[in-house]
Amino acid sequence: MTVRLPTEPEWERAARGDQRTSSNNFIHPWGSEWDGDRVNGESLGLNDICTVGLFPRGRSPFGCYDMAGMVWEWCSTLWGENMAAPSFTYPYRDDDRENNLEADRVRRVLRGGCFSSSEAKANATYRGSLEASGFWRGNGFRIVVR
Repeated sequence: MTVRLPTEPEWERAARGDQRTSSNNFIHPWGSEWDGDRVNGESLGLNDICTVGLFPRGRSPFGCYDMAGMVWEWCSTLWGENMAAPSFTYPYRDDDRENNLEADRVRRVLRGGCFSSSEAKANATYRGSLEASGFWRGNGFRIVVR
């Protein structure tokens, strides 16, 4: 078996399934309309992690729990060195952004928002980043097992 972090497109597909939008609206794992009762985010006011699966109505189309809110989830995908301007932009392309031998100063993509995130970040489409050696209590991960 191989155990690894998901790439950014793997993470996004797990979070949003095949949902599409024709506008710039956010897409949440459950649809395009915000519902703060489906996520451990800012509107809950907990300001901390909680037990996985407490928000079953927030599951993704593939049945994944807590893809929005809870913790920012690491992806293997590179962002670049500048927090404000990613070197590797969206949408995803095959352009060396999965080079996991890059230095720690090169930021990696974080997805999903966390317990203190609003609707604008606790969704299946917003992109965040942090240096590979960075730490914050609102960061976590899920894995791909093959």
